Amino acid sequence: MREIEIVDFSDFYEELGIDEKELEIRTCFYRLLHKISREIYDYRKALGMSQNDLAEALSVKQAMISKIESGEYNFSVELLNNIAQTLGGNLTVSLNLLPKAHKAAKKTLPPAANR
Repeated sequence: MREIEIVDFSDFYEELGIDEKELEIRTCFYRLLHKISREIYDYRKALGMSQNDLAEALSVKQAMISKIESGEYNFSVELLNNIAQTLGGNLTVSLNLLPKAHKAAKKTLPPAANR
């Protein structure tokens, strides 16, 4: 086994062949997935529902609820909306775009979309 001198993490990622930007994107995704999964778990428990109760209400298997709550399942927006409604809430989505990206998108959108 050869030794690797690592000056910073970018050297480490490069040595492993990992794209630093891709790693950042995946890290953000998994943080978001974990946050949503934890919120589902917390609301279900607060309502006194079991995983099986929620699964039956959604017409899915209990194993899927387990995977959702543990962050192992990449759910669709449709399923997430159904979960929110079943738990007595609603789904709100917000894209926090950077101002630079917003300005660039505004330039390419048709005039009606820029309002």
